[in-house]
Amino acid sequence: MSNQLYQKFTIASERAWIVGDIHGQYELLIKRLAQLGFDPQQGDRLFSVGDLIDRGPDSLKTLQLLNKPWFYAVMGNHEQMLLKGLDAMAGKGNIADILNWQTFNGGDWYHPKSDMALKVAAMLEKVKSLPMAIELETESGRIGIVHAAVPGNQWLRQECLAAADIQKHLLWYRDNALLARQYQQPEVTSSPQQRETHQVSGIDKVVVGHTIMTGGNPVYLGNTLYLDVGAANGTTPAVISAQKVLQIHTQGSFTLS
Repeated sequence: MSNQLYQKFTIASERAWIVGDIHGQYELLIKRLAQLGFDPQQGDRLFSVGDLIDRGPDSLKTLQLLNKPWFYAVMGNHEQMLLKGLDAMAGKGNIADILNWQTFNGGDWYHPKSDMALKVAAMLEKVKSLPMAIELETESGRIGIVHAAVPGNQWLRQECLAAADIQKHLLWYRDNALLARQYQQPEVTSSPQQRETHQVSGIDKVVVGHTIMTGGNPVYLGNTLYLDVGAANGTTPAVISAQKVLQIHTQGSFTLS
């Protein structure tokens, strides 16, 4: 069952691909998809953990991916900042939201009263309607996608997603991801107790972004895959098939082929 805050897709695992934070790296993403043989005509679909925009060179183009019939995304904190910043520019919000977005978080690509602003305005309804969570149901298992983290380490009930504290956690929480960073080094191994911190019940696998894994590779702990590898700093966004996600069992950092 789906609603605006929670979307569920039934799809073959080999046709579902998941991308980490994109942050305006449109050309790098398209190049990577071509390398992987991504083919929408054959039924391939790309699911994003959010943060399509800011910091990189082509935020408008990555935002316009929402127009593609093969592209789906959850809300990221940068999409939320865009919406708050634009509300403030229109006199409907806190002026500090403009500073927070454009000065501190890479939103300086947006210029009011420009042709680009008109193109962004044409995308706003799609941005506002982004879900907080996506579930992929495949023949091999279920994958949950959120931007930052799953509250309480239990997969989400749709009726809870409208709550402000739940949305804040989904979009901004970093503690688990910061812990995950330390397991990027081969000599660092996690204990069962540490892995429990990253185990989300009620779902087979979870994929998140939001916090960069500083070693440049995704990290898998518990049943959670941390997929932000640093597109905000110019790195190619990480793309992985749902099939591969469901096959991951080794804990720690791994290299995408």
